[in-house]
Amino acid sequence: MPYATFSLYKPGIHIITFSDAEVNEGDFCNYLMELEALYRQETDLIVIFDASRTSHLPPQYRTRMGQWIRNHKNLIQQSCFLQVYVLSSPLMRFVLQGIFLIQKPPVSFKTISNLEDAKALAEEISQSLVGVPLDHTK
Repeated sequence: MPYATFSLYKPGIHIITFSDAEVNEGDFCNYLMELEALYRQETDLIVIFDASRTSHLPPQYRTRMGQWIRNHKNLIQQSCFLQVYVLSSPLMRFVLQGIFLIQKPPVSFKTISNLEDAKALAEEISQSLVGVPLDHTK
């Protein structure tokens, strides 16, 4: 089972589902390559990161993810409107929000406890974005 599965939910809304399998170097590299490809091929994206079945990401991969985000900040800002993080654990939501207080994410984000609410939010926001240009520089 791959570490992350990418799927189109609706036009402009993509879901990345993380498995509960232990991540390895190959899977993590594939995830980063697919994530970059997604940001390069789409604009006005809403990306739902469904981490509801995962426990945690080992420190070496968290560090690499942070570096990847810093290196791709402009790309993310140009293509993505919103990132929604699905974390079933209140503690994990709190930790992620704490991380984002220290290292501001490149785009707007929301943490939600379940995938159905994340989809509903994404659909609502997507419908309200028609014709609205992206600007994350403010």
